[in-house]
Amino acid sequence: EAVASRMRRNGFQWPLDPQQVSSWVLFVAFVALTAAAVVPILPSRGAWAFAAVYASLALATLLVAAHTTASNAIDECVLGTLEPNTFTLATPAGAGREARPSRRIFSLWIDATVKPWAAAPTPVPSAPTPDQPSSEELSYCYLCQVGVKRRSKHCKTCRKCVDQFDHHCVWLNNCVGVRNYPAFIVTISVACALLTAQLGGALAALGIAASNDRVSGWPAALARLERRLGPAAVGSRTAHVSLIAVLVLLSVPTWLLVAQLCAFH
Repeated sequence: EAVASRMRRNGFQWPLDPQQVSSWVLFVAFVALTAAAVVPILPSRGAWAFAAVYASLALATLLVAAHTTASNAIDECVLGTLEPNTFTLATPAGAGREARPSRRIFSLWIDATVKPWAAAPTPVPSAPTPDQPSSEELSYCYLCQVGVKRRSKHCKTCRKCVDQFDHHCVWLNNCVGVRNYPAFIVTISVACALLTAQLGGALAALGIAASNDRVSGWPAALARLERRLGPAAVGSRTAHVSLIAVLVLLSVPTWLLVAQLCAFH
């Protein structure tokens, strides 16, 4: 029981990783900058098409990332030794101590939105079955205090053995193993597609804002902005160029990081 209480179920459990939180902030910043600085400058047909594609990719990235973060990659041999409902979404800060209100609210939000589709492994039955690994296929984990599959590895961050452990992803704050590896691949693939579309749209908007062409440059974009937002809401050309430049500068290293992950995996 003491060993099980130290195990982390998924990436939404406290403590959250600083890089995980920074990825959430960056995602919100990307969406806000794209909606505020890129979409309004693009020509009407291009703006509608880009907005539809970008919104779809952003929603898909959010959903698959939440699913992968909420998944549990624990070795089923370890899970089979635990009591039902051993795992809780909020890691107890101490015996008999009530969780902070912010943590209770966070756990309630996870219970309502993410937990219903978390990939919880099926416990190993106590009676031997053909699907269970034989004793020759097991090795003993002194930290989990149970026999685990030979290809499993103990994650010191999540404090549990993970079936076919690949790595601990700090951006998701969760282990990646055989159970959630496909979901991880989908996550980074969709994120790469989102960043590609975002970077392409930002570069196109930057080219329009920097051009003086009356048909395809800033004068035409200014007229579109006044029609869509009203003259009072239209900022200066410098402000628009600055916002788009910030988006490009943030998007390039993020795209390189995610593209590297896609190429590696």
